[in-house]
Amino acid sequence: EWFLKTGRKAIIIPAYQDGAGLTPEADSGLGDYSPSGTLRAASVTTYNTARAWILANTDYTIASTNVLWCQGENDAYQVALGNITGADYEAALEALAAYWKAQISFDDMYVIQTGRKVSGNQDAGYTAIRDAQTAACTDSANLTMTFTGAVAFAAAGKMVDDVHWDQVGLNEAGKGSAELTAIDKGF
Repeated sequence: EWFLKTGRKAIIIPAYQDGAGLTPEADSGLGDYSPSGTLRAASVTTYNTARAWILANTDYTIASTNVLWCQGENDAYQVALGNITGADYEAALEALAAYWKAQISFDDMYVIQTGRKVSGNQDAGYTAIRDAQTAACTDSANLTMTFTGAVAFAAAGKMVDDVHWDQVGLNEAGKGSAELTAIDKGF
């Protein structure tokens, strides 16, 4: 979809960890992206390694660098337990964006808003995370909301389990994100 809208190819550098938290409280043993977490610096290393390869390969150039953030379920669970608040998540997301801006000098960081659980429990936590993501995108020049449709995935049957989107949902989020990102970039 990005190529259809822009005529530009994309190189996607996955620098994520399934089941990771943004905050230390949401670290389920797989890491988190907080200043004390292992994933923050590791993501920069992954990016720098890939960037070096791209720049060494004369077939590619880098026109822009953008970050796509799609995360929040473990943090929503911690909100539901009362261990963090939406404001904690918002501050952590803004801080992560500022860190990455300093480390990799991205052009934009786009947020795919967290959905909701199929079972419906922890809705307050998921709502708090969605609200925090919206607030962070409003408050920070580093963040832009690019897709908000995942909140309907559970009711629409676009889930493979209680929290993860199926391929139809993933495709919808990807296409919607590419469309809005292309518009944001002036295409």
